[in-house]
This record gives sequence, C-alpha cells and structure tokens, in this order.
Amino acid sequence: MDTEKRRDQNLSDNVIQDNLEDNKLVHQFSDAMLETILNSSEDMIFFKNKKGVYINCTEAYADYHGLTIQEVIGLTNHDLHNAEKAKIFNEQDKEILKTLKSIKNELWGISKDGRKMRLETVKSPYYDKDGNVLGIIGIIRDVTDKYQVEMELKENRRYLRAVLETSLDAFWVIDEKGNFLDVNSAFSKMSGYSREELLYMKISDLEVKETVRGIKNRINKILTVGKDRFETVHKGKDGNTYEIEITTSLFDEEKGLIVGFARDISLNKAEERKIKNLCFHDHLTEMYNRRYIEDSIDRLDTPRNHPFTIMMLDINCLKLTNDAFGHQIGDQVLVNVAKCVKKACRDDDIIGRLGGDEFIVLLPRTNKLDADKIKCRIQDFVSELEIDSMTVSVAVGYSTKYSDGTSITDIIKEADSMMYRNKIKTAKETQNQIIRVILDNVNRRHDFEKRHSERVAYYCENLAKEMGYGKRICEDVKKAGELHDIGKIVLPEELLNKVEPLSREDYDLFKQHPETSYQILKSTTEYAYLAEIILHHHERWNGSGYPEGLSGEDIPLLSRIIAVADTYEAMTGERPYTKAMVSEKVVEELKAIAGTQLDPELVKTFIEKVVK
Repeated sequence: MDTEKRRDQNLSDNVIQDNLEDNKLVHQFSDAMLETILNSSEDMIFFKNKKGVYINCTEAYADYHGLTIQEVIGLTNHDLHNAEKAKIFNEQDKEILKTLKSIKNELWGISKDGRKMRLETVKSPYYDKDGNVLGIIGIIRDVTDKYQVEMELKENRRYLRAVLETSLDAFWVIDEKGNFLDVNSAFSKMSGYSREELLYMKISDLEVKETVRGIKNRINKILTVGKDRFETVHKGKDGNTYEIEITTSLFDEEKGLIVGFARDISLNKAEERKIKNLCFHDHLTEMYNRRYIEDSIDRLDTPRNHPFTIMMLDINCLKLTNDAFGHQIGDQVLVNVAKCVKKACRDDDIIGRLGGDEFIVLLPRTNKLDADKIKCRIQDFVSELEIDSMTVSVAVGYSTKYSDGTSITDIIKEADSMMYRNKIKTAKETQNQIIRVILDNVNRRHDFEKRHSERVAYYCENLAKEMGYGKRICEDVKKAGELHDIGKIVLPEELLNKVEPLSREDYDLFKQHPETSYQILKSTTEYAYLAEIILHHHERWNGSGYPEGLSGEDIPLLSRIIAVADTYEAMTGERPYTKAMVSEKVVEELKAIAGTQLDPELVKTFIEKVVK
C-alpha cells in the first residue's frame, strides 16, 4: 500500500514538474518572441509600469533619446523630456490607467541629431495573463515623410481650389450617374444655382439639348475613351438658356469620376451667327444676299424641284425717291417692300436682294399659275404701302423651268426681261405720282412756293411766245418753270421761311437746290429732258452764277428765260424776308442787271412785251 502511494505520489510529482517545466518553456518562448518583436520593429516601443518608470523599450526608442536600452530602463518622463512635455505625458498616463482606454496623438519631436520629426503615438494599458494592469505600452512611429506628403497634397488641394475658384471657366466633378460631386464658383455663377443646390442635382437637370439617354451615352464614352469635348445648351435657374463648350476627362477610373470644364460661348455663338448672317443676308432688309441666292440656284436646279420658277422684282423709282426724300425714306421703302414680298410668299420660298432696288424669289416646285398668284399677292401688298404720303409700286417678272433641257441662265434672263417690260408700263405713272408728291410737299411747307412756281411758269411761257418760239418750246419752258424749284424739297423749312437775311452757310445750302432738282428730274422718264434746263437757271450772263459758272449763250436758252422770270417774280412777290417792290422800280432793277446777271435781249423783250 505504501509502495503504491509512493508510486502515485512520484507520478504526481513528475506531472507537476513536467507542467512547471512546460510553463517555464512557454514563458521563455514568450519572452523570446517579445524580445524578437521589439528588436526587429522599426517603431519606437516602450513599456512603463504603473508608477511611470520605464521597464523596457526598443533600440529605436532608446536611440531616439541618444541612450541605450539599459540606460532608459528605470527612467521617468521627467528624465527624458522637458518639464512641459513631461507634465503632458504624465497626465496622459494617468488618464489611460484610469479609463483603460488608448490615447492617440501626433506631435513634433527632435531626434538626437537635431532632426525635426513628426511622430504618431499610441499609448495603451497592458495586462498580465490574469487581466491585471501592469502598466503602459507606447508605440511611436516616425511619420515625417507621410506628413510632408499629406501637407503637400493638402497644399496642392488648396492651391487647386484657389485656381478653380478664380478660374473664369466653370468646373465640376460628376460620378458615372451624372451627380454633381463638386463645382466651383464660376459654375455656380453660370448656372445661377448655389454650390449647395448643385450638389443635390444631376447634370441632366441643366441639360437642354441632350436627352437623358444621350447624356448617359456621352458619360459612357468618357468612361471608355477617357475624354470628350462638345458643345451643348444648359438652362439656368432663371429659366434662360446659354450655350457652353465642355471639355471632360476621366479623373478616377475606379470610382468613375469625371471632371469637366465648361465655358459660356453664347456670345461667341451669337457673333458667329451674326457673321454667318452677314455673309448670307442683306443687312438692311435681312433677306438673303446675292451670294446665297447664287448658291441656292445651283442647289435647287434639280429635277425634283421642277417646275422651278424664278421671279424678279424691281422697286419703281427708288432712285427718284432717294434723290427727293433722302436715303432714309428710300431705305424704308426697301424694308417695307421686303416685308410685303415675304408676306406674299410661302415658307419654303427663298427671297433675296440682289442689290439696289432689285429682289429675286426662288420658287421650287411652282408652276406658272401658282407663280402668277404670288406675283398678284406681292403687288397687292405693296400697293397698300404709303410712305411719306407716297404710294409704292414694283415691277415683277417670272419664268419657269419645267425640264433639264432648259438652261437656268435663260430662265433668269426671261424673268428679268419680263420684269423690265412690266417696269416700262408702271414706272411712268409712279414717277409722275412722286413728282406730284414732291411738289405738294414743297408747296405745303412753304405757302409762297406754289404761287411763285405758277407765276414763274406763266412769265416763262409768255416770254417764250414774245420771243417768237414755237408751241413745243413754250410748253417745255412753262413746265420747267413749274418744276424749277422742285429741289427745294431737301431744304429745311426754317431756311425758306427765314425772315432775316441768309448767312453764308444758309446761302451755300440754298445753292444746292438746282442740282437736287436735276437729280430728281433726271430719274424720271417724262421730265428727264428738262433736268439740264433747270440745273442752270441760276447761272449768270457774266459767269458769276452757279452751279457751273456758265456765261452768255453757253447758258441754255430756256435756263436764261427761267432766270428772267424767276428774278422778276422774286422782286414782285411777297417773301418772308422782304416785301414786293413796285412795278416801276422792278423795271429799273431789271434794266440795271441786264448784261451782267440776265440775258439783255430777254430782259428787253420781257419789259417791253410781258410786263408792259
């Protein structure tokens, strides 16, 4: 029994001994593993007991302080750091032991060689196998390089943000679904939305030109190709649209982020359209110009547009209108006639101004019957115009091409010929009507002008009869007397009604009216032959007159007759600036200027036989 007990006891003792040996080996292994970790770590690691005394550390930590491991062991915070830092670290240690929570921190440190280092620290409580707190473990990592990189990135981001915020171009970042992730101030200003509003929006909320599918396809293209550049139209917060040019790049392929720069090109596009419009449009009437018309004729001259009609139009007496009433009135006529033509034509018809007073209309798939209807509508609309008490008329001609066998050049010539024939029929009536309007305007503005012209015409006719000239010359000089002052239409009303004597400037302006009369009458068919006569009725026998300073018999005979009649009427008729002279005094004045201002032979006959 005793033997068995001893045997069991020995067995038990052996087991206990074996366990002790195993535990010793475990502790030895644990210590060896910890020592290996500490020695191989590049981080600075230290252990402190609960009293704040260093009990172990890595060589890196000891080296940081310029000490050995053995020299660090047994030291405290006050031994390794200045008073300020030691106080902070002691407070942290107390907090860790009290809360049993880790404390992370970043701070600057100075190595033994004086290098400034950015340090990332983690301090935590450490325990024994039973969970009892033994002290504090600290791990310190040199993150100087990382910190500098982060600071550089942060600085670069600040710099980039500053650049983007000061950029005139709008900038944005979107994801693959088109959501705005970031925008700059320029984009906010362009769209009218604040940055905060845009970050809750998609690019499709602004897009006008593209459909949702179109936007998706464009984003997919950028994700595939890596970039894109295009023009589109956006709508701002105020509802107005604006044209923009967008340049995009794939910023982050993994996350599907796209950056874009947008520039408002509305003004540029408007300027482009304006230039294009000027290239192909007449600036006054806004109709197409000759260049566009010529290109259009070439383009439309195909079998599918047959019958193809070309219509030519010419405004009757536009030159006469310009000479009599000024180019401002003439421009009004052009603009209003253009509107009438456009109103009479169809949407697909092409209307152009070839220059001056001539228009052209291209009528694809239009036969002669339909062309004639358009012609009648144009003439009806134009006849309803009344500009400055004057009606307007146009001459119209057209020709139609039915097959390729006919030259388009011949069609244009035939249309132009037809228009010219029509102009011959209508122009004379229009000219006479304009002349009547001019005379009415002159007479209405200046009460004495009508009486003056009638009396000059009477004296001219009678003087010509007394000189023995035939009926034709008498009638011509009478008509010339009626029209001799028609050029006064361009003179200011206050000039002709001026009471005080004319100044030099007034007189220079007044002397222009014979040339204006000439230009007006030269533009007519019926009165063109009188233009030269009226031009020279202010010439003087001695060459001191105007406009050309002719003298003696170089002055046309009928001009000399008008000069005598005009002078006599001026002295005997009432004027704003002078009273009529008595007959005897007028006769003496005529005799005095005969041979210098007036033809002496005509003055003699006039005194003896006309005013006897």
